[in-house]
Amino acid sequence: MYKGEMDLTFKELQPYRLWFQYLQTALNDPILSKKVSQSYYKEWHLNQVKTKTFNQWINTHERLFMNEEVQKIRLLGNKRTPNTVAVEIPINFNVQRIQNEIGKTVKGLVAKQQASSRYKLHIKRPLQSAPLDWFHWAYQYHCQRDSEGKPKHKLEEIWHLVNDKQNKRQVKVKKRSNARALQRNLPAGDDIKANRQRAVLISRNVNKAKKILNNVCKGMFPGDYSDH
Repeated sequence: MYKGEMDLTFKELQPYRLWFQYLQTALNDPILSKKVSQSYYKEWHLNQVKTKTFNQWINTHERLFMNEEVQKIRLLGNKRTPNTVAVEIPINFNVQRIQNEIGKTVKGLVAKQQASSRYKLHIKRPLQSAPLDWFHWAYQYHCQRDSEGKPKHKLEEIWHLVNDKQNKRQVKVKKRSNARALQRNLPAGDDIKANRQRAVLISRNVNKAKKILNNVCKGMFPGDYSDH
């Protein structure tokens, strides 16, 4: 659980949870870790990302994803601070009149430009967390090796492991709608054809995870991870 008061909601935190987890996977990989941009992630404190859980880390790093807004109204001299609106107030106005009128005056000005955080998601459409979780877990199971260094799981076995993990997560966070949407096109049954379909699906998802991991190393999440 998150400690103390969080400014971002649970839903708003999910893209950054995913970003953190993909970055953590990259940092703990001997090859990918060498590709991670140390300069881009300087404020993330990568030594903490590598060892802490997201819930532990976000309590001290939530500010990285907050909008960079001016936090107080102040008198301005000749210079204007970026992302501010200069307002001229007659000195004969009392405080109550200023409070009543200032909102009407700046309405339409402050709403036109949304403040942005330092670390932006690289997306073309609203991010869905369930598929990205699925890709990540498929990759993690795919990387597991037995004592002889051989793959620990067959691709169709990974499908079942990831499917079970996804269902448990969706129950835990009470977001069954995402789970159902993800499962609509998943193969059913236990025959050879279904297992072959599962193997192909997992192989594609592992490749997508690899693309996302490489994007993350460069400072982009999730970036382009299409099949082409």
